Amino acid sequence: MNAFDKVIGYDNIKEQIFKIIDMVKNREIYNELGAKLPSGILLSGKPGLGKTLIANCFVEELGLPYYMVRRDKSDSNFIGQIKKTFEKAKLNAPSVVLLDDMDKYANIDYRHKDAPEFIAVQSGIDSVSDSDVIVLATVNDIDKLPESLVRTGRFDYRFTIEEPTGEDAAKIIRYFLSSRKMTEDINIEDLCRMVSNMTCAEIETVINKATMYAGMRRKSHAEMSDLVQVVREEYFDFDNSHQNARIDVKKVALHEAAHAVVSEVLCQGSVGMVAIKKIGDKSPGGFVHTCGTDGDISSLILISLASKAAMDLYYGDSQNYGVSEDLQMAYAMVKDSILLTSKYGFNYYGSDAYRPMLTQEQRIVVASELERYSNQARMILIKNCDFLDAVSDALLKHETLLYSDIQSIKSRLNAVYEYESGVTGLI
Repeated sequence: MNAFDKVIGYDNIKEQIFKIIDMVKNREIYNELGAKLPSGILLSGKPGLGKTLIANCFVEELGLPYYMVRRDKSDSNFIGQIKKTFEKAKLNAPSVVLLDDMDKYANIDYRHKDAPEFIAVQSGIDSVSDSDVIVLATVNDIDKLPESLVRTGRFDYRFTIEEPTGEDAAKIIRYFLSSRKMTEDINIEDLCRMVSNMTCAEIETVINKATMYAGMRRKSHAEMSDLVQVVREEYFDFDNSHQNARIDVKKVALHEAAHAVVSEVLCQGSVGMVAIKKIGDKSPGGFVHTCGTDGDISSLILISLASKAAMDLYYGDSQNYGVSEDLQMAYAMVKDSILLTSKYGFNYYGSDAYRPMLTQEQRIVVASELERYSNQARMILIKNCDFLDAVSDALLKHETLLYSDIQSIKSRLNAVYEYESGVTGLI
């Protein structure tokens, strides 16, 4: 049993941290080798990912005196507090200084990082560099800190804490579910993909709100449908309150199905959730939540253009909810892929900061690329029209499809992936 048993997942980071703990606890071995303690450890990542929990476990596992600096309120003597903290830590070495939410020590912008609070931290770290004082810091936005502060020599170990994925996400979900009354039909894989890109705190909130929804309906247990409703309403702003039949819901279903199909064809298993709303306070709408397209810009462009391709194929026009926004996204990505990667030679290279207006020649190239991608998206949908129809029909019937639903449709169609002329297809 160790302190880090409270941290679920993040095994790679914990393994690295345990190496540092071993060094602190077995100083004689490392002193014999001439190894010095790392000057600092920095944990960075979005709020709600457990950085402070990991830091506290580190301190607990070491069992050394520790001194925390955290800016909870505006304090004119905060710089003096920083200085005194390092002085106490040095006086009581071996010890640990925990700098929690260090990027909040000063209210500055990204261009001016020379705040006196950060200078005080730098001075404090330097003042204990020859002592047995370990400096541990947590940061939400590392870009707010001066490079001179986070450089090697002041922070030798830097760990980025990211949103949990895969088995880590499954472990965290199971942990949060274990203390709630849930039905046995909870599909962990669906839930993992449904909440991908969420922080640990956000995942816990989804599960807790699902139990609240169940309580409001006087259920004895929360169900998968409660979890789906939370994600739809709380995180994708779906408000099912007023009937509105002025928009053709079939077009909305086709629109979202097209995005989902192209995403799934290009990157198998990438669709975590796709949903539409038939009713709403403004108009019907929908969304596709992908849990991974490998960040490939070509795939993202094709997914964006899928809605226009579907509208053109089925209705002969693309005057549909969201298509204009999709086109704007695709245009921006195509433009960036040309200007920022010199894909067509250095004559077309240059970011918007240097070339705010495209030349006529550049506009022609961008338009040509958009046309090429649009044709490719259309071909993908043509080759997968049965898949597209099935997803669209299922959306109209159920309004929400999860990862397992998409996979079930593919299995029912006996889909097989193939590549032909650079176009991926399901036949």
